[in-house]
Amino acid sequence: MGFSYHHAKDGALTLTRWLPETECTLPSSSSHQVGVGICVVDAQDRILVVQERRGPAAARGKNFWKVPTGLVDHAEDLAEAGCREVLEETGVRVAFEGVVAFRQQHRASVEGNTDLFFLCKARPLSSEIQIQESELVAAKWMPVKEFLELPLWPEGSAYWFLNRLAAESFLEGRGPDIPGPRLAQVPLFRPLALPRGHPTRPGPASGPLFIYSGVPRL
Repeated sequence: MGFSYHHAKDGALTLTRWLPETECTLPSSSSHQVGVGICVVDAQDRILVVQERRGPAAARGKNFWKVPTGLVDHAEDLAEAGCREVLEETGVRVAFEGVVAFRQQHRASVEGNTDLFFLCKARPLSSEIQIQESELVAAKWMPVKEFLELPLWPEGSAYWFLNRLAAESFLEGRGPDIPGPRLAQVPLFRPLALPRGHPTRPGPASGPLFIYSGVPRL
């Protein structure tokens, strides 16, 4: 019949056939997934961190602390998704403040999709923690300086870069010194490419990984 598989969704399988005698220019099916991480810092310069119960982060060990993260649902705004993830996982209500940076990684899932991960920041509207036990082992407020000094993020790795950008965006001019070198010279939307097989890269060792910073620098 000449039909080709295009995509499947909600119990429906879509096939296509290009009728003109020219090269097919039909758009491909969805090729990207969108994730969000929320950096929440309170007035005492403490960051909200979690330990996941399962998945890649859980496999890193019981002392692996990270910011709340999750995937953006269909037709869900980025800000809405971030606030929802924090509330679901920790019980803390937050007000979205903006995007700090985003990371692009190809072939990040078993389907081979490209992953766009947005690191955002928010301010807390409450402080009491009630963890989502099906997803988390623990959650707590940790001093930002202590979080940045954890031996989890080798200097120059993707998440070292993201965590420092988030901390600087919160703490600029507010008081405590940020350990390690500053990223004041990072230009706007600079791609950071880590080589294939880099030991600090998450996900499969195929294709470069890019980070784009939207934090203004003088």
